[in-house]
Amino acid sequence: MERRDNSRHQWERDYVDALLETDDAKLGERLTKAEESIYARVDVLEIDEAAEERLLISSALFGLDMLRRDLTIRTAAASVSNSWNNLRPAG
Repeated sequence: MERRDNSRHQWERDYVDALLETDDAKLGERLTKAEESIYARVDVLEIDEAAEERLLISSALFGLDMLRRDLTIRTAAASVSNSWNNLRPAG
């Protein structure tokens, strides 16, 4: 059964916002917000409740982890590139 967007849980909206963020300067904040929303939702779920949602949450956390790793790699690569450019002689 497909839900309308307005019936999504906050964690789902925050997760989609993180997935769609294209500005690396904002992505870290979006990732953190999505993770916090997910863990807040997990705190209120009963152990035997919402097996399907728990599977979605697990997949979302994996996706957020991959995004965070990618952001870390891109940030480190940009830092190395900037450092390298600063070492080159001018002109």
